[in-house]
Amino acid sequence: MIDKILEERGASYGAFTDHEQICQDLKDVMRATHSWEKCTPDKKQALEVIADKIARMLNGDPNYDDNWVDIIGYSQLVLDNIKEHEGQTKMELYDPLEESDRPIGSLSDDRTCLWDGDKMIPRFGLEGQSLSRRYPQ
Repeated sequence: MIDKILEERGASYGAFTDHEQICQDLKDVMRATHSWEKCTPDKKQALEVIADKIARMLNGDPNYDDNWVDIIGYSQLVLDNIKEHEGQTKMELYDPLEESDRPIGSLSDDRTCLWDGDKMIPRFGLEGQSLSRRYPQ
């Protein structure tokens, strides 16, 4: 049973030995930045989980949308904490599409926003980031 699960996950995420290296390198880069220590525990945890999702995409199937949805979810948790504890407001994007019949968790047609039941929230990810190291394919 476990072998079947690992085989299925490997098809989406790639080989674990490659994933672990990409993930740990991403986390090393994050922890080495000057702002890492400014992050509260919720932000650090969200960034680390997001790094894991990014590593899965870079090592496996970047079109496996479960990873993207997870990134949105962890980002939203941090945004909610910012609003509650730091007095800032949530980021919102306008979606011109009809939203009344949209199921919660669905993406906008251009896939830039996620419907949370009340409004569209932005999708998050790293753009233009690269590491100097090359990874085997």
